[in-house]
Amino acid sequence: MGSSQQACDTATRFRPWKVWKMQLFGKSAKLAIGSVLVLLSRQAGELTTAHEIADELHDSPTYVAKILQELARRGLLGSRRGASGGFYLKKHPVDITLWDIVSPFEGELDDGHCMIDGGKVCEEGNVCGLHPYWARISREVIRMLKQTTMLQLWRNSVKNRDNAISSDAPHPTAVPFSNAGEE
Repeated sequence: MGSSQQACDTATRFRPWKVWKMQLFGKSAKLAIGSVLVLLSRQAGELTTAHEIADELHDSPTYVAKILQELARRGLLGSRRGASGGFYLKKHPVDITLWDIVSPFEGELDDGHCMIDGGKVCEEGNVCGLHPYWARISREVIRMLKQTTMLQLWRNSVKNRDNAISSDAPHPTAVPFSNAGEE
């Protein structure tokens, strides 16, 4: 094999941009966050079907329904069956953290797997050079997830959306919960 072919094979195997474009959450966690944000845009107690949420998130109703069922099993959502059924927030959004939403789908973010050699686990006394930095980043991400409420996230989303909309354009201003119990 010529040197140009070897260089091509090496470039194909080693993709450093994958490290820098890493995504923190998988599809399920992202859909879970999006689903809760959709429910937050509704009036308190309003039932919303998995199909309606999937339409807003541009995803499969079957997949979204599985995400919603898991969140309901965790006690974050309530649901009613039947023709007029759907899902609703069971807890006040100030009592739901991003960690509550993400952890059922992502598990432990700092599971010890090596960032350089994903097949091995960094163990005490045998860690890669990146591990101390990644462990610190993981702890900070987990802290942020546990401290950020869905109400905070929703308000930031609404604020950012409102800043992008011209002042004379109509837009929803539903605030699904009172400020009672907010920090």
